[in-house]
Amino acid sequence: QHPISLRLNRHFTENLSRTDSRDAEQLRKEVSDNLNEVYKQVPGVQKVQKTSFRMQRNAGKRQEYAIMDTVLTAPRSTFPDIVKLTEKNVQSGNVNDLKVVPGYYTVATDREAVGAVEFQEGVESIDVHVPLFVKDEDDDKKQLLVEAVDVPLGIAGIGKRLVNITIIKEH
Repeated sequence: QHPISLRLNRHFTENLSRTDSRDAEQLRKEVSDNLNEVYKQVPGVQKVQKTSFRMQRNAGKRQEYAIMDTVLTAPRSTFPDIVKLTEKNVQSGNVNDLKVVPGYYTVATDREAVGAVEFQEGVESIDVHVPLFVKDEDDDKKQLLVEAVDVPLGIAGIGKRLVNITIIKEH
């Protein structure tokens, strides 16, 4: 399973947090249709499932935008292909016909994650929510080592290549 998060190019509304609301159901269908169309070229991929919407606290200038979380079931060996497809589509601002904010995504497995967080002028820190590495038997908090690999555009540089982060299990 590959949890995927994207920042949609639309504001989050309270209706999106209620899974049974008409807005959430319509957007979930739009997300499913568009993501399934993009990922169907990857061998062994099944339709996206468990799609939900949330706000991202501490997101700098993008705080009002909706974050979409979903799960793509596919063989582990397809992870690099899924990452490349996601990155290519997100950087264009469209996943098929679904409008997304370029520069933000996460794709994970139970062992690793890849993603991007856009640089925002004047913003010191941004929270990133990655659903990975947490099993029921794990402690509520877990330390991980994260590597910053590159800065694709602009004048930003990597200050620290390796940082420790704390994973906090949500209940």
